[in-house]
Amino acid sequence: MQTEDKGVIRKRYISWVVSMIAIVFYPSVFMYFQNMSEGHFVEILPSVGKNLILAAVLFVIFLVLLRNVGKAVLTGEIALLIFMNFNTILGAVKKLIPGMRKAYFFVIVAVVLFLVLWLVNRKIKETENLCTVIGIVFVVLIIFNIVTAIPQVVENNTRAVVAEQENDITEKTFSGDKPNVYFYLFDEYAGFENIEHYYDYDNSEFADFLADRGFNISYGSHNTESIWTSTIVPNILNLSYVASDEIYSIDNMARSENAYLYQLFANNGYQINMVNHLNTFSDTNCNVLNYKQKKENLSTYVLDNGIWSEIDSFISWAQQKLSGKSNDYYTNLSDVLTIMENITDYTSADQPTFTFAYAECPHEYFTFDEDGNRIAKEDETNWKDKSVYLNQYKYITKCIEKIVENIQKNDPDAVIVLMSDHGARYPHWQVDHYGAKAYDASVETVYMQNILNCVYYKGEKLDIEGMTSINTWRTVLNTYFGTDYEMLRAPEGFKASTGY
Repeated sequence: MQTEDKGVIRKRYISWVVSMIAIVFYPSVFMYFQNMSEGHFVEILPSVGKNLILAAVLFVIFLVLLRNVGKAVLTGEIALLIFMNFNTILGAVKKLIPGMRKAYFFVIVAVVLFLVLWLVNRKIKETENLCTVIGIVFVVLIIFNIVTAIPQVVENNTRAVVAEQENDITEKTFSGDKPNVYFYLFDEYAGFENIEHYYDYDNSEFADFLADRGFNISYGSHNTESIWTSTIVPNILNLSYVASDEIYSIDNMARSENAYLYQLFANNGYQINMVNHLNTFSDTNCNVLNYKQKKENLSTYVLDNGIWSEIDSFISWAQQKLSGKSNDYYTNLSDVLTIMENITDYTSADQPTFTFAYAECPHEYFTFDEDGNRIAKEDETNWKDKSVYLNQYKYITKCIEKIVENIQKNDPDAVIVLMSDHGARYPHWQVDHYGAKAYDASVETVYMQNILNCVYYKGEKLDIEGMTSINTWRTVLNTYFGTDYEMLRAPEGFKASTGY
């Protein structure tokens, strides 16, 4: 009888451990198996490790409070599910209650956990079966995702092969001069149609500035395949439609790895420089001029959904207070813009330089007022008040003007390409952030896809009006570097998911 009792106890403990570990592993394993072709298994270890620590801490806390192992496990698992999906749940709540603040949500979570603690302690006598069921569910989910990931991987690999064939990735030799090339991309910078439509703002003063300095300006350019950076920019960097909204965003972003545009210039003797705000894109074989800032990988996506992002923010805030130094978003973005303004200081003296400079701006988080001063923290994601985006837009416009002036002063024979991936997505954010009614996507998506698209090379004329970013780049390469790229037909029929 005693041996049997030990066996039962052993099985019970195994059930509890397996249940807790399955919960911890599931989101990381899910992320890996959905991105096997692009990520590496070791990338999930940080998220697994941190969530195992979280699970252990929660178990110890509830064991002290409840003095019962089974109840501590069950309560810990419920708390673990909440904390591992903290920001995901918060995002869903914000859609229902647009005015919900994070501080209020913390209070709600505390109340929920108190109720769970009371129910488990007072109402649930036997926890083993519940924990076993939870464990079985998550083990089945892990197995299910392993199985279903296989065809997705095959499909993604097939897309990659097709894209490579379409790109015709072979070494193309440039003819003529090899000027330095500066490619600036500002995330969510509204095109001329976009900013007038949504903000009733006439940006013709900026257009006049560019025209006076010899730029070719497209007022009606649109990137028609999407309104998402993760789809649009990998396409631009590969001069072809290698990414789409039908593919996981992390897979799309992985297509920036050693992108074709980098290869093309490197094969023609260029140094490849990069300003990579927030480490947004792959920097393989690039000379990165900024950071080190937050590096994205599979674990990042898992941890950002949960409480760890809040813990990291608190630790960062505490370190800043103790050290008296600032390393927040405002400071990082300011540093990036300073590097972008002084970009000619980083060109090679021995070879021509191709620079890709990206800033997540005027995209939220909103950071600056019209004069570049820090705005109130509560306005960092404020799309309701139109002046918040517009003021940051005006400030970034001033920054672009300084960038242009400095490049033309210090490197007058350079090629300068100014673009945005998409325009201000005002109607989308009204739905996403504030629960507004769905908009007419057939009308509004076109405006949201209107981009900044301007090219300069020694004042020479170049007809880019109405071109997509991809065809603009193909035209630049054909005209100034002697390549023979065909123009690509832009995808049609895309409608943003928050429209009708």
